[in-house]
Amino acid sequence: MNSDHSPREKSVRYARAVMLALAFGLAREGILLDQVHPLQTTRWADDAEGEADLAVLLGILITAGEASVPQEAVMNERDVLLNELAQGLRPMSEGIEWFDGLGREEQSEVLLFLRHHCVQARALTEDAPESIRRAGLRPTHTPAVLVSRGRIDEQLGKIAALAPLDERRKAFRLLIAVLTIADTRRRERFCFGGCMHWWHRLSPAPDNPAPDS
Repeated sequence: MNSDHSPREKSVRYARAVMLALAFGLAREGILLDQVHPLQTTRWADDAEGEADLAVLLGILITAGEASVPQEAVMNERDVLLNELAQGLRPMSEGIEWFDGLGREEQSEVLLFLRHHCVQARALTEDAPESIRRAGLRPTHTPAVLVSRGRIDEQLGKIAALAPLDERRKAFRLLIAVLTIADTRRRERFCFGGCMHWWHRLSPAPDNPAPDS
């Protein structure tokens, strides 16, 4: 077999390698580019000028993405509490009490927030059984039925949209459990050497020691 490749084939292979490395690096640092579109200019594998242009473009997009999110929105009291619950730094009973004290609209915002971060943490369909167990739900409970139907990203959206109060409470428990599993896996696979995720540097509050189990 001829090992030679045309310039176009080389460019495709090169682009795939670059995108895989880029996706890994951005995911590890928790960076989400919200302004992504196809590049309209043809670049070849040995195009040094094109490489420099791509680096500049990524810098602009990352900076714009960071600037579009206020610092207080990145780390606020609610986000800290939810991550403490997911990491077992606060008991779930305290989380349920807090959740029940929120208004309907605020509860919906919390569920959508959790759904988003479960997806960002790369929750897997295979996480469903353990998530149900950790949440203390029966397999027949609505959120448990939904999360077991596959395509977990879609099912988490349906769970976050549940309307009845009792179902929202179950959804809250389940989404916390999914986040626990997915973020633990992310920490072990991508962040074991250090990362920029502030929630991976949380510690138990003096008046809320982490539970033994």
